[in-house]
Amino acid sequence: MEDADLSGPVSDDVARHILEEFSENVFNDFIKFMSSTKARLILSMGRGGIHCKTASNEVVRLGFMLDIFSLRDVTVKRAGSDLEFSIFELSSGEYHMYTNLMGLGFGVEEGSLMLLDEPDNSLHPQWQRDFMAAVHGICQIGMKSGHLVVCTHSPLIVSASLEGSTIVDLSNDEPVISVASYGASSDDILLEQFGLTSSRNRIVVDVVQRAVSIIEKDGFAHPDLLALTDQLVSIKSALRREDPLVEVIDAILGESGND
Repeated sequence: MEDADLSGPVSDDVARHILEEFSENVFNDFIKFMSSTKARLILSMGRGGIHCKTASNEVVRLGFMLDIFSLRDVTVKRAGSDLEFSIFELSSGEYHMYTNLMGLGFGVEEGSLMLLDEPDNSLHPQWQRDFMAAVHGICQIGMKSGHLVVCTHSPLIVSASLEGSTIVDLSNDEPVISVASYGASSDDILLEQFGLTSSRNRIVVDVVQRAVSIIEKDGFAHPDLLALTDQLVSIKSALRREDPLVEVIDAILGESGND
């Protein structure tokens, strides 16, 4: 970390916020620090929070908010290892995940409105689940009375929604609102929220197998088969045209008089 001159005057709103945020003692400590040293600031972060040997955390915060301090590098350690390396050596997914969680962890407070736009970008599927688990953990500790709004195209992010969360589908002219249920799989989310599926999808296999079993036992006119018609039509529309299961569903719907 290094110190630098102010990039320009701060706005009236920022100035008022800073004056409300920090006490006179913090400003005095900041002035003493700036007049006594030009050494680098080294911040250490662990389970106990952030620690700086040469300045208080409030002085460091003030320096950042005034745009006088800037980060030159951040070193990190992998869990279970003492080897330090630069954060810029992380993969794009790791860097994205780390910096987002750091920003959320330090910025969240009671009553906050947290907005996440496509947090799945550059993230491995397992990391998407891990990321949302970490976000929920941050919210449960620092923002019990706030709101979390996530915009995503990832069924894994949607499936990580806590029970009772509101899911809004904006893919149609009229938004469709539903409530997240506990334990919904990515297969459920793909079909129900995104209208996408494959012939290997658990729901697809279950519905088609039930339809075939009914036909083998009771024929095409059985009410239980007719009750599956809407699901079969929905599954067919979500499958690729070249998927071999489309012909199977066509045969079921055609014979049952619902093609």
